[in-house]
Amino acid sequence: MAKNKSWLLPVIKENEKPKWSFGIVTHGDSPHLQSSLNSIVAHGPEGSEIIVVGGDKSPGRWEKNHLIWIPFNEEIKKGWLSKKKNLIAEVATNENLCIMHDYVALESGWIKGVRGFEDNWWRTCMHRVLNNNGDRYRGWDLIGNDAWHDYGDGKEPFFDTPGKTLSYNIDMTDEIARWFYMSGGYFCAKRCTMLEVPLDEDRVANQGEDVKWCRDLYFKYGKDSFCMNPNASVRFLKQKDPVPWQKLPPLS
Repeated sequence: MAKNKSWLLPVIKENEKPKWSFGIVTHGDSPHLQSSLNSIVAHGPEGSEIIVVGGDKSPGRWEKNHLIWIPFNEEIKKGWLSKKKNLIAEVATNENLCIMHDYVALESGWIKGVRGFEDNWWRTCMHRVLNNNGDRYRGWDLIGNDAWHDYGDGKEPFFDTPGKTLSYNIDMTDEIARWFYMSGGYFCAKRCTMLEVPLDEDRVANQGEDVKWCRDLYFKYGKDSFCMNPNASVRFLKQKDPVPWQKLPPLS
């Protein structure tokens, strides 16, 4: 049987460093956008492709980095994050994608923590996500019944329990992957994965497009959908309120 070629990743030549495309979702008037871009230039691979989607004003040019700006009519559909993220995958020229909202910044040492790990994941990969004050923020969790009630896909009922933060070194099992939650505010993904399983564009901000996408990934690839690399981290440029389950010890 012939292999599905879209599942096959490019062969990396010896001593050739994998290339990255960074995608930033914005609405155009974010006070943090320039700082987010600065962090990619400072802590990401030199010469990375940067794709900014949103707003009606170009973020400008960036030395040693290839920047693509995609203006977006915000009036078409308010909070259309799913569409913007899918556009990033369509436009990107590299297989390794790092997608973030405009209030996220790479931390020092990001590229050192990522190098050597690019070939260890096949679908998506999470890094440590920190709130502005340095506390851990959600992104490597089990979804809770409160979010499932609001954002569930209706395919099956969810167990009656609050969400749980997962230990970074937990083994991904089928049971965990079935209810796994990866935040849409920051994540890494292979471009072929996002093209095969795009985000549901019927969902907008605050309608759980990230919850739905995690479920879609699971039904397509199973537990191989998700991977954690705790050696790299990002930090929010503003303080965000944690959800209740983040105040509990991680589930190991």
